[in-house]
Amino acid sequence: MLTLAVHAQTPINVLQEMIYAYPTFHRAIQDALEDLQHDTLQV
Repeated sequence: MLTLAVHAQTPINVLQEMIYAYPTFHRAIQDALEDLQHDTLQV
């Protein structure tokens, strides 16, 4: 489902609100999204 969301160009803030089935996966995705959002704001 994450692949579909990325392919559909879902905004970062919407991806951050998604509920993931596995907590460890969620933490990894959340960290990546925070980094991406931080990098996007610096540009």
